[in-house]
Amino acid sequence: MENIFVHEGSLGHEIVAILDVSFPPNTFVAEERIQFTEDSGTTCFAEWFSLDSLDLLNGPELYPSGLKEHLLGKG
Repeated sequence: MENIFVHEGSLGHEIVAILDVSFPPNTFVAEERIQFTEDSGTTCFAEWFSLDSLDLLNGPELYPSGLKEHLLGKG
């Protein structure tokens, strides 16, 4: 998925790989957040959301723009 964006006043361009993955049953069933560390040492996290709760006014946004429509088969 191609993404063109502005970050800190500079135009950026990236290609985002979207992969369909499966986890073994019950792998993350008790996890709301998964913490991980980037190569730079920065601590980050991933969090589970239902698609219908994303990209709503004043709510969390799915990145990049247009990914929600793609996942719903509309884009």
